[in-house]
Amino acid sequence: MSTVVILPARDEAERIGACLAALAAQTAGPPETILVVNGTTDDTVAVARRTAGELGLPLTVSEIPASPGGVGTARAYGAEIALAAGAERLLTSDADCLAAPDWVARAEAWLARVDGVCGKVALIEEEAALLPPEFFERGAIEHQWITLTLEFEALLAPDPLNPHPHHGQCAGCNLGVTAEAYRAIGGFAHRPTGEDRDLVRRLRLAGRRVRHADDVVVRASCRLAGRAPGGMAEALRHRIATEAAPVDSVLRPLSAMIERHLAGDRTWPPADAPPGGSLARAAAHEGLPALAACVAALRALPDPESRRRWLAAAPEAQVPSSRAMR
Repeated sequence: MSTVVILPARDEAERIGACLAALAAQTAGPPETILVVNGTTDDTVAVARRTAGELGLPLTVSEIPASPGGVGTARAYGAEIALAAGAERLLTSDADCLAAPDWVARAEAWLARVDGVCGKVALIEEEAALLPPEFFERGAIEHQWITLTLEFEALLAPDPLNPHPHHGQCAGCNLGVTAEAYRAIGGFAHRPTGEDRDLVRRLRLAGRRVRHADDVVVRASCRLAGRAPGGMAEALRHRIATEAAPVDSVLRPLSAMIERHLAGDRTWPPADAPPGGSLARAAAHEGLPALAACVAALRALPDPESRRRWLAAAPEAQVPSSRAMR
């Protein structure tokens, strides 16, 4: 049992069949899969067992009651089962996602060289085509902010393993880690959201090598009624509903980005923001020129140390509105 896939699921009878079919069709062969069904009220278990049996997918189903730890608890429980059975590599995804045919093979190739791999998450094309235009219009500013944030990080704390540009995602629906590294950092935290970014951050803080890999691909659902609080479905629903929807929680105001690096915290992703410390969508729109100007100035300097000195010394006029944007 070298590689094991862990899938948390709750009320996923409609989608679990397609998810398992994608795993059964892997070019590396059907992987050992652990389905952790937490607090479900539908036929998820029956559909999963029937699909796995028909397709020859080795499937272990474990049912647990709903818990405050939500998806974090489900992933951690699945990992415990996998490790007890001798797994050397853990891959996690979600029950509403579709893994590319070479997902397992490419993740395994990376995990032969690194401790963790964060794959790329794309949208299921057929579902994305049904989203209203305002979803993409409202996402444009967020996309620009993410792109500039990742360049800001690369200019101040370059990572030879992840040269800019890279996708920067740390999603639990497309995440892999060696069993040794997972044990060393204590595994998934029992939290209802953010357990994926928390795991990646702790890997890096422990000096572990993590790769953001463009070739390890999972396609995610665009449904608007999700299962995890703060998850992708909630973000999609909010973006469609209002222009004031929050942006991705990993993003920070420019002032906080600067202060974090000057304080010596150069680990991606950043720690959870304090209450009120996340970036609001209106602030992202207003502050984008300041962020772009700051990144352009950093780009013109020769090395990370000179860039940090410039940030420490730059007056307000040189970094427009940065320290006022909270």
